[in-house]
Amino acid sequence: MKKHWKWLVLILVIIVAIVAGMIFYRRDSNGKPFKASLNHSKVMMTPDWYAKVTLTANKGTTYEVKNSKNKVIQGKSETKNGKAEIRLNGTGNYTVIAKSDNGHVSKKLPVKVNHYKVAPNKWTSSVGPLWFKITSVEYQKMKKSEANKPDNSGIDEAYKELNNHYYQVKVNYLVKNSSKKAVNPQYTIWMPEADNG
Repeated sequence: MKKHWKWLVLILVIIVAIVAGMIFYRRDSNGKPFKASLNHSKVMMTPDWYAKVTLTANKGTTYEVKNSKNKVIQGKSETKNGKAEIRLNGTGNYTVIAKSDNGHVSKKLPVKVNHYKVAPNKWTSSVGPLWFKITSVEYQKMKKSEANKPDNSGIDEAYKELNNHYYQVKVNYLVKNSSKKAVNPQYTIWMPEADNG
């Protein structure tokens, strides 16, 4: 019985040592549990064509950014007091990999970047009977391909002149006729103009 008791105590000590070692190992060099998070898991490109997320982590944390193909697009960088603003220059899925200052713990933080889209849903002031309501504006980077080729022969020549990558702005709007007289869109010149001309 004494022999079994000694083995039981020895196994218990080994288990406690392993658990304590794992708990200690999963901490930074100051003995604090490693925490890392992004302020958003989904962000939208700005009109200046970049997106931004903020990493908050333990002091001394380093990070790198990988794209959806697991390729490093931003190499190892240090945070300032555990914080860093990370700029992403394209749409898609990314992973921010944060590591503790002693390198013992790392955390993978996914972030998705969508193209710029706003939905103002406001009627514009107008001169005359026609009112325009802009429902959405989308701004995205495009790549020349058969799928993106316009189906309008009138702009084929302009499409041919574009670079391999180009930007497309899509404005969706409603038109309301406040007059009792009908407007025939076939014979109406549509020339919406922005506030700045």
